[in-house]
Parts: sequence; structure tokens; C-alpha cells
Amino acid sequence: VAVFGEVSHKTVADLLRKADAMVHPSFYETFGCVLIEAFASGIPVVAYDLPVFKELIVSGKNGIVANQMTPESLADAMEAMMSTIERYNADQIRAEAISKYSMPVVAAQFDAWYRTCLDVTGPASKD
Repeated sequence: VAVFGEVSHKTVADLLRKADAMVHPSFYETFGCVLIEAFASGIPVVAYDLPVFKELIVSGKNGIVANQMTPESLADAMEAMMSTIERYNADQIRAEAISKYSMPVVAAQFDAWYRTCLDVTGPASKD
């Protein structure tokens, strides 16, 4: 286990690509960007049982959610990750993250939402 203080964005990406897994011990989250960054690097995660994390983590596929909001439960989840790490498929984790959160996918979702709000039909203008 390695713990890091504040590092640059590039260093975060480099560290994620070298990691086997990431532990995110946050008690409060609104979206889960850190988990998505890990997924984009093909890294499974261990996190507490927060609603947003349960939306992002598919147990055994891209991570493990601790059963309770306790350090002991997080430690148990970390041990489970270490004993099953070979089951995680980095390419599959990365591909799923790209299919949901890449810039073109998110831009298309915003475009569709704005068009619905504005009641605009037809292809986007190139202007």
C-alpha cells in the first residue's frame, strides 16, 4: 500500500497506470470523479458504501464496495481485492469507462439534453 500527498494531475495518471487497485476512503462524494479516473486507467477500486459509488462500482467487475462505513469493513474489502485482483480485466474496465465518460460521449449527452430543453431538432450545426 502506498499513500501519496498532493500530486500533479500527470503524476496521478502515472500512478494509476502503475497500480493494481485504488482505495478511495471517502465518506462524502457527489459524483465519483476519482473512481472514474481509476476506471479510465483500467484500475479496479475499493470504496465505502455510498450511493454514488454503488452506481459506479459493479462488484467483482470494476471494484468492491465495503459492506459498512467502518475502517474494518474497508480493510476487509481491501483484503478481498488483494485476494481476487487477478479476476479484474483492465481492458474491460477501461473500455467501459470510455464508453460512458469519454469527452465525445458526454458531449453528445449534453447536446441531446440542450436540444430537448430548447426543443431543437435536427443535426448539430457545424457553425
